[in-house]
Amino acid sequence: MKSKILTCAIALAVLGTLAATPALPVFKIIEQVSAANPDTVNITVRIKQIGIACNRSDWDLGWVELGSTTATDNGANWSNITNTGNYPCDFHILGEDSESWTLEATAGADQFGLEFIGYGTNASQTDWHALTGDSDNDTIAHDVAASSGVNMGLRFSAPTSTDVDTQESLTLTLSAVLS
Repeated sequence: MKSKILTCAIALAVLGTLAATPALPVFKIIEQVSAANPDTVNITVRIKQIGIACNRSDWDLGWVELGSTTATDNGANWSNITNTGNYPCDFHILGEDSESWTLEATAGADQFGLEFIGYGTNASQTDWHALTGDSDNDTIAHDVAASSGVNMGLRFSAPTSTDVDTQESLTLTLSAVLS
C-alpha cells in the first residue's frame, strides 16, 4: 500500500513542475522547399489478349460405313488455326459425345473415335492423337505467337455397330489459353 501512495505522490510532483514550465515549441519550419524542376514517370502497359480463329467451321463427312475411318486430306482440307490476339498462347481441343454416340479413344458399339494431328512450328501433336471427351483439353500447339497459327487434321472412326440411322452432329471446341 505504501508503494502505491509514493508513486502517486511522485507523479503529482512531476505534473506540478511541468505545469509551471512554459510550453516549448516542438519543431520550427525554417523555410519552405519546393522543386524547381519537377520530374515525371510515364507508365506504359499492355493487356495480354488471346483469341482463336479457325478457317473451317464445318467438316461434312457425308455417308460412311460402320467401322470405317475417314480423315481430312493432308493439307488440302485441314483447318488453319490462328492466334488472333497480341500475346503467345496454346491451342486446346475438346471433343464431346454426340446425341447418340459416346466419344472414346477407339470406335466400338455406339461409340466413335476422333483424332487430331497438328502441323506447324509449334504443333505439339505431329502424330494422330485420340480425343477421349474427358474434361482435360488436349493441346494442338504450344506458344503460338500473335498472328501465327498451325494446321490441324482430323480423323473420324465410325461406330462398329449402332441402331442410329439418322445424321449425328459432332462438336469440337477449340480454345486459346495463355502460354
